[in-house]
Amino acid sequence: MNFPSTAFVIPVRNGARTIRASVASILASVPAAEIVIVDDGSSDGTAEIVEKGFPGRLTILQTAGGVGPSEARNTGASHSHSEVLAFLDADDVIDVDWSEKMLPPFDDPSVLLVSALHRTITGGDTTTGLGVVRAGGARVNFMPGSFAIRRATFMELGGFWAALRYSECTELGLRFLTSHPPATGASRFLDTPVRSYHREVEGKYSSALLLSSAEAVIGRHRGILRESGSLATWHGVCAVEAARIGRMKVARRHALRSFRYSPAPRTATRLALMLVSPLARRRYRPRAADRRTVEQPVA
Repeated sequence: MNFPSTAFVIPVRNGARTIRASVASILASVPAAEIVIVDDGSSDGTAEIVEKGFPGRLTILQTAGGVGPSEARNTGASHSHSEVLAFLDADDVIDVDWSEKMLPPFDDPSVLLVSALHRTITGGDTTTGLGVVRAGGARVNFMPGSFAIRRATFMELGGFWAALRYSECTELGLRFLTSHPPATGASRFLDTPVRSYHREVEGKYSSALLLSSAEAVIGRHRGILRESGSLATWHGVCAVEAARIGRMKVARRHALRSFRYSPAPRTATRLALMLVSPLARRRYRPRAADRRTVEQPVA
């Protein structure tokens, strides 16, 4: 079967321990893939390791350092030459049949994006969950972090929101769904996992970062989030993360807004307890990342 040319963009910062497995998984599934590594200021020899491990096989780009994953992905995409783009983190791997599942739908020129389920792996080879985006009880044709998109479409969308350092894939998907609603048939969703995420460090992201990112996404996409029935969930996330860092005034505001949009019963109970019970609030301790970093708000 003739698949469209495909480029994988991998942003990385200090990924020496895991990136070889990521690249190897790509080559096992898509031997002819274009692979663009964007090193965002690594100090552990990441670039040298992949260059030595896959000589002449990769494009390795260096940023000024610390530009963040969104800008790094945009840089890699702009230097790619393939018809289809996929994005992989340096600690993730794709299944060997990724190409057989993800690329055939692009034979239809009206299909601009293909998405599928993913596995979450924590500290080993145990599958801990499968995620899926739903809107109003119906499946939406997008899974953040597990998708392939035509390069021309990605460029038309303007790439990832460079200032966003968390939920950037979700935000891109919301922009895509705004301009290409599921009814247009521009996207396909595969109800099967094709990618595995490794989340080995508890508290990798700070609550300050999660809060500012979620607030930014709500501010830009309130309409589609409300229409999809997920605005209550987003405000609930903001409430919990604000509580973790002691910003109870902000937490209360987001909790009340979540109630306005009818959160799921479990979310409603969690938020209500957080608001009225000091003992319940003790559950929301600062994340490890909050104790070691200060995150800047999204511009």
